[in-house]
Amino acid sequence: MVTHSILLASEDWCKQAASGKVKIYDFRIGRKKGIRSLSPGSVCVVLTKVSNIFYGEFTVTKVKLVGAREYQELASKGLIHEPQQLKPSDKVWVLFFDEFVEYPIKVRKKALTNVKTATSKKPISEWVITGQSYIDDQALEEIRKITGKGLESHECIEMKLLEVGNLLGFKTYTADAGKKCGDRQLRELTSLKPEEIARNELKRIDVVWYDEVRAIYKLFEIVLTTDIRASFTNFSELSDLHADFFIVADPGMKQKFDKVRQSRAFSIIRERTRFIDINELNKLYESTKRWVEHAKILNLP
Repeated sequence: MVTHSILLASEDWCKQAASGKVKIYDFRIGRKKGIRSLSPGSVCVVLTKVSNIFYGEFTVTKVKLVGAREYQELASKGLIHEPQQLKPSDKVWVLFFDEFVEYPIKVRKKALTNVKTATSKKPISEWVITGQSYIDDQALEEIRKITGKGLESHECIEMKLLEVGNLLGFKTYTADAGKKCGDRQLRELTSLKPEEIARNELKRIDVVWYDEVRAIYKLFEIVLTTDIRASFTNFSELSDLHADFFIVADPGMKQKFDKVRQSRAFSIIRERTRFIDINELNKLYESTKRWVEHAKILNLP
């Protein structure tokens, strides 16, 4: 059975890891206890040092004890955030990983009052975590549920679409401004108010991106439990707009999408309507955030 862990890191480390720059977690010089129980496939949940917030997680690809020379080589490549100063004789345990996954919902440790491992008597909210604490599959899955990893609620998908639209420079709107993803209200992410939406039909669309300069819309309908045909109907009522239409749904609904798209009733919007599966959206969400972070170096608008 693979062992998992809760690790402490600074919030800045988390941001650098989430951006894709940092690929190594390094333990303090001299730390030995328990590290050998981690192995490729172990999931490390990262808790921020000061705010005690579960920020994200990574999956270990390699566990290695490295000497000072190899450590400095890794640091010179930018893979280690704020590297330690080692003496020639020092050795440090490091964890290699490919991707850091930021949690959609940031949760404080004190909120995990009902999360335990199979053998622990106290919930994680009462644990004293000073560097590393082991957890099992049971606790990991509970943490993931609470922090929204893998959570694909209608509201959280809307949140991702709004964030991406904002990052790409669109004005944004959602029909569900009063709803929340975790503790985040969607209206916090919108830049268009209902009174600024010219058409009542537009006000019913799940997420709207608007390019004010070119007067172009990108409209998104999220289909989890509703009928895809209803979303096509909503789009067809806006066929006179200069717009692209997108259905966001589970990959398993692609076949149904294709069938409805071929219907004669929707021929007017057929070529402008595309399918985005939720996995593709998640990749778009993460890659856009990373691109914007990198683009800051070039001082792009």
